[in-house]
This record gives sequence, C-alpha cells and structure tokens, in this order.
Amino acid sequence: IHFLRFLGQVGFDTLLDAIGTKFGLKHLTCWHPAFIGLNDCDNSVMHADIHSTGNKGFNILYPHVLVEGSKPELDIQARDANIVVAAKYEPDVAFVLGDDGYHRTSPVDYSEKGGIRLVVSNYCSEIDETNNEVMRYLYDSEHPAPFINQFDLPIKEFHWGNGHTLPKSKIK
Repeated sequence: IHFLRFLGQVGFDTLLDAIGTKFGLKHLTCWHPAFIGLNDCDNSVMHADIHSTGNKGFNILYPHVLVEGSKPELDIQARDANIVVAAKYEPDVAFVLGDDGYHRTSPVDYSEKGGIRLVVSNYCSEIDETNNEVMRYLYDSEHPAPFINQFDLPIKEFHWGNGHTLPKSKIK
C-alpha cells in the first residue's frame, strides 16, 4: 500500500484518468508493480506482457533512475513487426503498452559510467467478468500465488473510476 500511496502523491491518478477516459473504461486496478534495474544489456527478447484483455489491460513503464547522456533504451514494435522504434526514457514520461504491446530493452552499457537505470513496470487493468481469468494467467501463469484471489469477482480494490483514486498520504 505504501507504493500505491507514493503513486497517489506524485500524480499517477492523472495518468490513470487519461487511460480510463481514452479507452472508455469504468474503473482501473493496479496490480503488479515490478522494478527493473540494469547497467548492461546486449540482446533482449521482443515480448508483450499484456494480451487478450479486450483492450482493458496496460503495462505502464516509467523511469525512476536514469543514466545521464544515455541513448534510447526501449524498443517498441509497431503493429507492422518490421517497424521498431527506439525510445528514450525521460523524467515524468510514461509508456503505456496495451494488448500486444511488443517491446524490449535496447542494447545499453552503463558499466563504464558506473550507472544503473531503474524502471518501474506497473500493470493496471479494468478487471471484470470478460477478462479476470486472463489477468490471473498473465500475472501468475501456471503457478498460483497465495494472493491470486485478488482476481476473484467482484473486484474489491479500484484505483481509478467511480470516485475511486489511489490512496494518498504524506511521503516521509
């Protein structure tokens, strides 16, 4: 809950509102924050974390720590698999990848600078009867986590929509 409070303090609600409004969603629940740190990457695999959600699931990528002077760090594939765009992480900018949002880490090497890049990947979705089983599978594949009941309907925790917002408290 502390991480959600932090997101509430720094304006993540604005992003959730933009996503929910753009895609005509009723509500959003953020359910999988992951912190991805690296200082060297030679060859990563193009992949999509979110798929088959009915355009109701999103992987939101945003930087926490950047390496000054770095080149583009995220490859995003267009619908045409022959088109891959290299994007650079910037402060206060998020990449929102929906169903079949194929991406990978670009080749980078910060080891000479002694640097590390830290990015947060946060899954947020409108979880409902049309996709709760897909969401459950995306999160945990074939090995259920002890908290997998978070995908049981009706969903008990919303972070945007119908008057819901992220929790807020002062960050210490």
